[in-house]
Amino acid sequence: MAIQAKPTLKTIAQITGLGVSTVSRSLANAPEIKQSTKDRVRKVADEIGYRRNRAGVRLRTGKTYVISLVLPTESKALGNSSNFASGLSEALVGSPYHLIVTPHMTSEDPMDAIRYVVENETADAIVFTNTQPMDNRARYLLDRGLPFATHGQTGFKDTHCFYDFDNRAFCKDGVTWLANAGVDSVILIPPPRHMAYAQDCLQGWAEGIGQSSCSGEILKDVTLDSSQEEIVAAMTSRLKNGKETIGFIATSADVGISCFEAARRAGIKIGKEIHVVSKESHGLVQRICPAIKSVEEDFQAAGKGLGNMLLKQLADPSALPQSWIETPRF
Repeated sequence: MAIQAKPTLKTIAQITGLGVSTVSRSLANAPEIKQSTKDRVRKVADEIGYRRNRAGVRLRTGKTYVISLVLPTESKALGNSSNFASGLSEALVGSPYHLIVTPHMTSEDPMDAIRYVVENETADAIVFTNTQPMDNRARYLLDRGLPFATHGQTGFKDTHCFYDFDNRAFCKDGVTWLANAGVDSVILIPPPRHMAYAQDCLQGWAEGIGQSSCSGEILKDVTLDSSQEEIVAAMTSRLKNGKETIGFIATSADVGISCFEAARRAGIKIGKEIHVVSKESHGLVQRICPAIKSVEEDFQAAGKGLGNMLLKQLADPSALPQSWIETPRF
């Protein structure tokens, strides 16, 4: 039985009647090639099962045509990662780039994974999450000149692509919504203080309290990094000890679900004796407790948006980096 030869650029050229060079540049999404020609070449390539020889491409161009998504392996962080990675992959469809995921243990230095990609030259660009105000990863990549994009802002945000959620507006508008619902006190379950968006949450919450008749409180001894049991226990204790009408602002969907569990343990009904505003990312909060006011943070859109920004940056390194801040919709 004859073994079918692996399709090559020459195979596509013979089928389309184009030159090998034109086929190669079409698959590389070269701007000088007409879109109709690119579409025709890619259609033929897909039909015959052509796959680029990336080792050969790297030898010829010095490019890997890889974008590395660096993700923490901690379970909470992975909760939204599938949607984020899916959106990022969607943005790369039709481009010469493909996505690889580079995991890093949360117990390790976040710089380790970044250094691995840079020092081993495994990608042409990096996307990373869980940003910090003066993020050493951003500083390092800027010094090395490797393009990158972040989910969340850094102190270097004017120099790189980023996509963020307006956490300040979420918390400020959340206080307003809870005040209108008639609560006496608004309790914030904050992100860890080292995270870039923590200050946005605290600022928005404080501004909302200042413009309302409610008192404000930060739940003691827990943050989003605490275990669900620790968060639920702290909430349950606070509900049992308080006589006023309480409102919670949950800065993640996981914490929103914890609010539901704490109310159940305390024998209190959400929407009557307490009120909750929570971020939503999978539709779970609404399914578990429709009485919670949920506000979606779209991780799929964030991934796709960052992917599109990064592709433009890679196509034109001299262009100003793009950014987008998602507005919460109450």
